[in-house]
Amino acid sequence: MVCISCKDTSTGLEKEFINGKREGYVDGIYVTELEMYYSNHKNFISRSLIFLKYSFEATKICIFGNYEIVFATSTPLTVSIPAIILRWLKGTTFIFEVRDLWPELPKAMGIVKNPIILRLLSILEKLSYKSADSIIGLAPGICKSIEKIISNKNKVYFIPNACDLDLFYPDKLASLKTNKHLTKYNKLIKKNDFIALFSGAHGIANGLGSIIDVASYLHDHNYKEIKILFVGDGSQKVYLQNLAKTKKLDNCIFLDPISKIELSLIMRECVHVGIMCLKNIPEFYNGTSPNKFFDYISAGLPVLINYPGWLTDIVINENLGLYSNPNDVKSFAHNIIKLYSDRQSLDKVSENCRSYAKQNFARELMIKKFLAMIKLTYLTNKSRENNYISRNFYIFFKRICDLILATLMIIIGLPIYILIALLVYIELGKPILFKQSRPGYKGKVFKIYKFSSMRNIYDKHGKPLPDKYRITKFGQWLRSYSIDEIPELINIIKGEMSFVGPRPLLKRYLKYYTVEENRRHNIKPGITGMAQVNGRNTINWDQKFKYDVFYVDNVSFLLDIKIIIKSFIKVLSREGINAKGEATMSEFKR
Repeated sequence: MVCISCKDTSTGLEKEFINGKREGYVDGIYVTELEMYYSNHKNFISRSLIFLKYSFEATKICIFGNYEIVFATSTPLTVSIPAIILRWLKGTTFIFEVRDLWPELPKAMGIVKNPIILRLLSILEKLSYKSADSIIGLAPGICKSIEKIISNKNKVYFIPNACDLDLFYPDKLASLKTNKHLTKYNKLIKKNDFIALFSGAHGIANGLGSIIDVASYLHDHNYKEIKILFVGDGSQKVYLQNLAKTKKLDNCIFLDPISKIELSLIMRECVHVGIMCLKNIPEFYNGTSPNKFFDYISAGLPVLINYPGWLTDIVINENLGLYSNPNDVKSFAHNIIKLYSDRQSLDKVSENCRSYAKQNFARELMIKKFLAMIKLTYLTNKSRENNYISRNFYIFFKRICDLILATLMIIIGLPIYILIALLVYIELGKPILFKQSRPGYKGKVFKIYKFSSMRNIYDKHGKPLPDKYRITKFGQWLRSYSIDEIPELINIIKGEMSFVGPRPLLKRYLKYYTVEENRRHNIKPGITGMAQVNGRNTINWDQKFKYDVFYVDNVSFLLDIKIIIKSFIKVLSREGINAKGEATMSEFKR
C-alpha cells in the first residue's frame, strides 16, 4: 500500500521518515507512507500539488517494484496515473475503484472552472476507465456514468461500502440510551438529551449550513433536549462553529476527529439518530456512497437524509429513517422531532437498520463479492505480462497488416463479391448479408457480417428451424470454401476482427464460459484460428477453447503465418465443415 501522511489519521508506522518515506508491515500489509502532509484545510491548488507529487512518487515505486495487480482507489482522479503507467508499460492487471466521479462533481460544485483543467481531467478519466481491467463503482450512479464512457460494460462492478457489524452495533434500545459517555467532551450535553449525529468531513460538499439552520429552528421552538453533534473536521468547520456561536445555539456540539473505536462507543451509548447531509447538487444523488450511512445503520441509528437518490430510496422503502427535501429546514427539523417524540417508532426503525445492514451490506458479503472480482480479473489477464512489449509491438504490426490486406482484398475482389452477392440473392433471397451480434475483444459486442447461407424458415411459433432444414446445397458450398466469411473483411477494417484469432461465437455462450475459457476474448477474434486448422467443427468445444487460449498466450508472426497456410489447405480440402450429425456445428451448452 502506498499512501500519504495526514494529521488526523495514522498508518500504524512510527519510525522516522528516511528520504521522504517510511515503510513497514501493518497488520500483514506492507505500507509505504510518503512524507506529504495532506489536510482538507489546504486550498485547492495546494491539495492538487500534493496529489500530483503523490502520483509521481507512487509511479516510481510501481515501476521499480514487482507487482501482479495494481489497485487504485479515487478520489482524487490523479491516483490512477501510476496504475495507468504500470498497466501500459508492463501489462500489470489494473483494478480501479471509483469512490466519487471526477471531474463531474468538482465541476458541478464549482470547485474546478478552468476549461483546460476540466478537459485534462476528462481525458484522464476516460484513459483511467479504458486502461482498467475492472472498475468498481461505489454507487449505482457512478457505475452508470462509467458505462456511458466505456464500451465494455462487463468490467464495471457495483460494490458499495460495507457495514462493520462487529465495530458498530447497538448495545441497547435507542429509547434507553443516556449520554454519560458524552458529558466528558462537553458539559452542555445532559444525561437525557436526544442526540442527532453528523460524523465525517465538514466540507463545502456537505452543505452543513442547513443543519445549523435546523438547530436554530429547534432552538427557537424550545426543543432544548435535542442536541446536534458534529464529529470530524474540514474546511468549513471553523465557519460552522462561528455561525452557531453567532446564533447563540447551545444545541450544536462540535467534537474534533476521534478514532472509529471511540466513535462506535459514542454511537452505541449515546446517539439516537444519524444525519446524512449534502449540498443540493443532482450529481450527488446517485453518485456518492458515504461511509457514515453504513456506520449508522450498522449501529442501528435511524437515518435522517436531505437529498434524493439511491440511499434515500433504501431509507424510505426499508423504513430506515426519514427523508426531507433539499434545503427544507422545517421538514428536516420536524423529522428529528418526530423520532424524538415517538420512542417506540425510534426503536422499530433502529431494529430495521441493523437487520438491513446484516442482510445486505455485511462486510463478509462485500468481501466475498470483492474477492471474486479480483480473482476473475487476475485470472483473465494473468498472462498479459509475458513478453508484454514484444507482444504488443507485434499486435500493433498485425493491425497494420490486417488493415492494408483487407482493404486491398476488398478493392481487388469487388467484382467477384458483387457476383457472389447476386447469386445469394437469386438462390436464397433477402437478406444478402447475414448480420449477428458477437462478443469480440474484451467481450465487446459487435455486428459480424457474412454472406447468407441459409433460408429464413420459421416454425409456427416464429422460431428459426434447425440448420439442417434451412441450409441449401448452395449455402453448403459457400460454407465449404468459407466464401460466406468474405464480408468479415469489413469487420477487419473497422478494427473489430483480425485475419487470425479465436472465432467470434454466439453472445449467449458468454454465460457458460469458465474464467480460463473467457480469456479467448483477450485478443481480437479472427476469420480463422488455431481451432479452425486443428479440426474446425469436428473437435469438441473443450478442445476448441484450449486452442483459442493457447493462441492468446502465444500469438506471434510465425504462428499466424502457420495458421494462414494451414487454413488455405483446410479450405481447399474442405475438411471439418460439419460436426458429426450436424449441418454445421453443435450447440455449446453446459
